[in-house]
Amino acid sequence: MDFSNELPQKTMTFSKEIAQADQVSSMPSKLQIVYSWSKNKATISNAENPKDQQYIVDFRTLAVTSPPIIIKSAVDGSTVGTGKLHPISIDAKYEIRGRKGTLKAMKRLKTEYTYPSYALSENDKPVSLKWVDSCGFKSWDFICMDEQSMPVARISTNVFALKKAGIIEFMGPAASSPELRDELIVTGVTLWMFFFLLLALPLQDLGRVRWWKIRG
Repeated sequence: MDFSNELPQKTMTFSKEIAQADQVSSMPSKLQIVYSWSKNKATISNAENPKDQQYIVDFRTLAVTSPPIIIKSAVDGSTVGTGKLHPISIDAKYEIRGRKGTLKAMKRLKTEYTYPSYALSENDKPVSLKWVDSCGFKSWDFICMDEQSMPVARISTNVFALKKAGIIEFMGPAASSPELRDELIVTGVTLWMFFFLLLALPLQDLGRVRWWKIRG
């Protein structure tokens, strides 16, 4: 029996599996956010190897016609997603790889934002993930949990940091899913910048109004 015709196909399949395994193994579980005040940009890199950049974030906070937050892959330069803050609503809009969504505020007395996740869905129906926060004097943590309230990501930020703004940690399925990591980066960074602007502009009437709408 001649198996020569099957060998190229099996070789291609095996090579694809190796490439996918290499991609998963190269995804660090912890990323560091380094923010540049002069450029109003941030790089998100491997926390253990800062030269291993994963994402580049451009904060165009004063933009009117374009999304104020643009997140690109540091590997191939493609646009991973965008985030857009609304001047009045406490919800935030985002887009991930062409799919639009909303970070929707669910609570008045505490921070809780939900968004539809397609990366964790087993069919075409999205599952609901939620971001909550934990505040301290110097730190501000944002934790994303699944429908069973299990954490899948955490963004730990230093409020007073001038450069090293924070750490992003992936847990559970996010540690090995590029699609889910993209979702968490776009939604998490959008939420982080939303609250960062509220803290940075404490004397602005609009900022105070939005803050009290969230906190009740």
